[in-house]
Formats: sequence, C-alpha cells, structure tokens
Amino acid sequence: MTHMLDQLLSLVNKDRLRDTLYDLVRVPSPTGQARPVAGRLADIWREIGLSEIEMIETAGWDNSPSVVGWRRGVGNGPTLHFNGHMDHIHQAHVAPYLDGDRVVGRGAADMKSGLACMIELARVLEAAGVELPGDLLFSSHDLHEDPIGHGEGVRTLIERGFTGDAVVVAEGPPHEFLVAGKSNSLVEIDLRGAGDPIHELSITPDMPNLIEVGADVVLALRALKARIAARVDDQFGPQSFFLGIMQAGDFYNRLPTRCHITATRRFPPETQRNDVEAEIRNVVVAAVGDRPVQVKVDASRGNDGFRISAQEPIAVALRDGYRRVTGSELPSGIQLFGADNGKFIAWGGVPAVAHGVGLAQAHADLEWCDANDLVRVTRVFLATLLGFYDLI
Repeated sequence: MTHMLDQLLSLVNKDRLRDTLYDLVRVPSPTGQARPVAGRLADIWREIGLSEIEMIETAGWDNSPSVVGWRRGVGNGPTLHFNGHMDHIHQAHVAPYLDGDRVVGRGAADMKSGLACMIELARVLEAAGVELPGDLLFSSHDLHEDPIGHGEGVRTLIERGFTGDAVVVAEGPPHEFLVAGKSNSLVEIDLRGAGDPIHELSITPDMPNLIEVGADVVLALRALKARIAARVDDQFGPQSFFLGIMQAGDFYNRLPTRCHITATRRFPPETQRNDVEAEIRNVVVAAVGDRPVQVKVDASRGNDGFRISAQEPIAVALRDGYRRVTGSELPSGIQLFGADNGKFIAWGGVPAVAHGVGLAQAHADLEWCDANDLVRVTRVFLATLLGFYDLI
C-alpha cells in the first residue's frame, strides 16, 4: 500500500462511524417522507465542508427531495459519484438504540449504513487534506423502496445531470462484485366482469364467475411459466415468472365480479419491458376468450437490469481496493436484489458498482448494523477512490 492509502485508512474512526449512523437512524425516513433526514444530511455535508449543497425536489413528491454536495478537485480528472438512498421500509420497528458496536433501528442496514460510510470518507479526505485530480459528487435520494417508490429520486438526479463519470452505490454485498443483474417487472393482472356482485341464486348463464375465469388464466400462465423457464441466458440462467397473489370474491354466496393477480417476471436487461407485458397480456386474453370480462395487464414497473464489464475503471478500482483492504479477492456474482446501480447504468448510461455492509439485516424485524462493517466498507471506498484516480 502507498503511504497515502495507509494514512487514510488509519483515519477511519469506528466510534465516529457508529455515532454518525445512530444520528441518521434516529431520524425516521419511511419511503415518501425523507425530507427530515435530507435536511440532516445537508447539515452534515456543510459541517464537513462540501460545496454547492442542494436540495433537489422530486416532482409529485413534496416530502422526497434528494441531497447533493460536491468536493471539488484540483484537476480535470473524472467525477466519481457516491450515492445512497435515504428511505427505509414502513414496517414498524423498536426505537433506535446502541448495543455495543451495533446500531439498532429501522434503516440501520438498509441503507443509512452506506450514507454513514460516505460521510466518513469525506471526513477522512478533509482531515488528511487530500486534493484529488477530479471532483467527488455525493448524493442521496428517496423513493427507493417498493411498492411506494419506483426510482423517482434516482431518475430526477439523472435527469438533472447528477451522474458523474462513474458511480459507487453504497449498498450491496460485502464480499462479492456484481457483474450483472436481471431486470424484473411487477405484473398486475386485473379481470373485471360487468355489473355488481349478486346472490348466487340470481346468476344467469351469461354472467361469468371471476374465480373460474381467474383459474383459467392461472392455468394458462402456468404453461407460460414453463415456456419462460426454457429461455436460458449464459450469464443469468433461466428466466422466470412467479405467481404471488390471487384475489377474488368477497362473500361465499355472492358472484365474484373481479379477480386480481399479482406476479413477478425476471428477464435479461436486453429484453424490453413492453414485450414482457404484451406476451402476458396475449396469454390472459386468450384464456378469457369471448367471455364478457375486461382485461388489464400492467408490467411497466420494476427494476432495470444491467451488465458491467469487469474491465471498467470503476470495477477494476473496486476489486483492487477490496483486495488491498481485506487481502482477499472479490469474486463475481449476479445481483438478485434491487439496488440503484442498475438504474444509473440503464437510465444514465454511466458505469456503476454496488458495495456495502450486506443484506442480511435489510428489512428484518430487528434491523442492525455493526460499526466494524462500516469501517471495512469505508476503507474499501477509500482504496477504490485512490485506485480510480491512479493514486495508488
């Protein structure tokens, strides 16, 4: 390791990281309600000395601004962007507390942990007086967590030009480099009959029972599932279709006039979402046949997949940084969860990687993060940054 890297790694402070995370976790930020923690982040960035700090409003979401701040470099090198989401799921959790090196609270792992690492990285650079040949951009956003958010915060950042030349998303597995991720769609199928529910003794032959229609649709979709599974990608393996929810009827002797089916569809990033939707719609329409049933199919929402070359400079820097900090190689893996690196690649056309404390505690009944993991991630980020700028 170089003297500069040794110096920076030695400045990473576990207690400070723990306290920073605890500070953030004590500010609730369920999806769609991140403004209070956004304000706290903006204050922290000002205290550290970042410049051009802005609240970027998200159209249609009054309480979901993004926060951006810059640490300007001294040359014409590329801009490296560190990014994380501020929101956490709405599920109830005990009040935040400290348990030794652990910070316990909703959002501690997913993913205010990554935000704390970004903050510590900036503090270390400031303390060491490091001047970089390019700019550092730090950003955080709301509206990450489904089913309330659908990437509106990230999309707004991209549309406003806050992308940089490479992105490190501070969320992901601790010991794996994600070279690719499948796209997925949340599939909503709505079947509606004419008229209102009536007593079973008043039903006439021309009135379809939506439970029976839904059953025919499910059987047709099960056959589609088998056809989809036969489509195998060299990198991802088989594509998939999964039926998760079927809802119909409201009383044992009333005619069901609506059936709603919810499913997920996973596919390679090159597959177009509208083609996915059209295929499912055609199967559903054929199964309904000439019965008087209105059909709606929506597969427009979901995470966009990606592929990234292991030779991308940011990918090389991350893997080398991990090796320098841990002494181990970072093996390649496939991303199965929804993180924002894929959005920056698919929507912003910028290479992006994801690295963090891991997902074992994400969305857990008791969510926590260990400060020792924060130290490791911050050190990997510092080594990655120096490698990206050829300072190691």
